[in-house]
Amino acid sequence: IATGAKAFVPPIDGIQDVDYLTNESLFEIEELPKELLIIGGGPIGTEMSQAFVNLGSEVTVIDMADRIMTNDDPELVEILQGELEKQGVKYELGAAVKRV
Repeated sequence: IATGAKAFVPPIDGIQDVDYLTNESLFEIEELPKELLIIGGGPIGTEMSQAFVNLGSEVTVIDMADRIMTNDDPELVEILQGELEKQGVKYELGAAVKRV
C-alpha cells in the first residue's frame, strides 16, 4: 500500500501572496522552469529536486536542518546527497526562509 505524503506549506511571510507550487501542483505546469527553489529537504523535496534537475532545471534546495532527509540513515543520506549534487542539485542547508 502506497500511502504517500502531503506537502506542508511553511508559514513564511508573503508566501500566500505568490503562486507557489507543491508536489500536488508542480507537475501541472506547462513550461519547464529555468530555475526552481525547493523549500524543504525531506522525501518530497528530494524527489522533486532530482526530477527537475534531470529535466534540465537549475535546482536549489533550502532546509533549516544541517542535512537532507533527517529521519533517514545519515550514512545513506550522505551518499544520496552526494549523488544528487553530482546531478546538479545545489543545497543551502542550515538556512531559514524568512519571507518571500
